[in-house]
Amino acid sequence: MYHRQAAGFIERNRGAALSSESLQVLSSYLGCKYVGHSTNLMVLQELDEKLRSSEESRRVMVDDPVGLQLVVEMLDSPFLKVRRLTCTILGHLAVNESTMSISLRTFGNKLVPLIRDHDDTIVETVMLAFSAAVRCPGGAQAFIDAELLNSVPKLMESPRPFVRTQACWLVGHLAVDESTVSTALSMFGIKLVPLMRDEDDNVVEKAVWAASAAVRCPRGGQAFIDTELSDRVPELLESSRPFVRTHACWLVGRLASHAQTRTAFPNGQTVTAVLESKFCVQLVGLLRDEDIYVIQAAELWTMFHNCLVLKEWFGIGAMSYSKVSCAKGVLSQES
Repeated sequence: MYHRQAAGFIERNRGAALSSESLQVLSSYLGCKYVGHSTNLMVLQELDEKLRSSEESRRVMVDDPVGLQLVVEMLDSPFLKVRRLTCTILGHLAVNESTMSISLRTFGNKLVPLIRDHDDTIVETVMLAFSAAVRCPGGAQAFIDAELLNSVPKLMESPRPFVRTQACWLVGHLAVDESTVSTALSMFGIKLVPLMRDEDDNVVEKAVWAASAAVRCPRGGQAFIDTELSDRVPELLESSRPFVRTHACWLVGRLASHAQTRTAFPNGQTVTAVLESKFCVQLVGLLRDEDIYVIQAAELWTMFHNCLVLKEWFGIGAMSYSKVSCAKGVLSQES
């Protein structure tokens, strides 16, 4: 009986955006203990279709706390297809700019336990939703405001490579945002280190990308220097994996570019400080790398900073002379 009623209502309202009245009717089936899971699935499929294609429908959903809560409760369903579809529906709300913030606050913590679900589809749906949410304008801060940061270390330690990969992606996007970069690096920077040596290449690539992404903004450059991540740069430049060496070149170059602006290093560090580390000599050495992408990354940053570096060379003290001479020698061999 309930199934026929729901099917008739859906048919009469097919094609129309979700309204508060139709949401009340549809969600009432989800909240009725006498309704079978096939009816729940049919109702969720209708909601999925409306939320996927209509921002108006998404706004209606988040503006109705009762209807939204009844949908969220479907995460606890014993039926796999119901849980999968519920995750998809909530994902529509979490990744949309107009509904992302309230969605993360309302049900973000309900999604976290599903990352340990036995079903890979559910895990991937949740992780992709979180990753997409922090890419929205204001998403990184909304993620923090929803008190979801404490879930990130567990994601980075997941036995599933896909989850570790997406966790690095998430940390990277938290670090790209200048308002959250310091928090992201102080909390998760050191946890990126073991992932840079992970057995899975995708995890390693995203971990190194996250570190490189963090130094895009001046504040990120200083936050990076203040963590143990800066001590790992020589190791990255010497990695056996070409894509790691490529990202490491970008990382060193970005650190140097912030020194040009003289805003990232208020403690007085400039390009000279980068040169006096072993970073510069290693970077120039990679101009002879066997991988074309590594060479291109090293060339780009070497050429980009060439004029400024030459100025720094002639002002450097005796302590750096041997290192600079070595770098000059490599350059002359390449020319």
